[in-house]
Amino acid sequence: DSQLNNYLKAVSKLPNPHRIIGIFDCDEDNGKRIAKLPDGIQDFGNNVYAVSIPVPSFRVNIKEISIEFLYIDDDLKRCDENGRRLYTSDEFSEHGFLISDTSIICQNVEKLKNYKTNKIPKIIDNRVFSSNDESKALSKEDFANNILSDRFNHISFDGFKPLFERIRSIL
Repeated sequence: DSQLNNYLKAVSKLPNPHRIIGIFDCDEDNGKRIAKLPDGIQDFGNNVYAVSIPVPSFRVNIKEISIEFLYIDDDLKRCDENGRRLYTSDEFSEHGFLISDTSIICQNVEKLKNYKTNKIPKIIDNRVFSSNDESKALSKEDFANNILSDRFNHISFDGFKPLFERIRSIL
């Protein structure tokens, strides 16, 4: 969030022949700030822009989202060939046990604590284990690679349409 914002500020100091668009999650400081701007867009000048991720209609109960929340739950929580997947902090009890299967525990205490305090779900992509210490969490990078390589078939991209419209308005 801060690195992307600093980068956009720096490149906006020089003329840019092509548009540069930084896309911000809405669960960090700069993304939250940009989300409050008209149309969720900040014009840095010199063809440099920042956009916040709009909240899709199926996530209206969450105001601060990361890009993974643009996928519907069935796609977001899809397992890979090793049974690993992304989790959300609201799937776990305050003690870290997966509510739907207490043999799985999340050791990412900070994200769970944040959810319990702020009621803002976060993606959990590490430190989730089964009772036999097998990792059950899929990294965000592996999730994206599964989509890119078509290992996850029939993914819905409908949640991305408002973001694409925001980008189109800049172009």
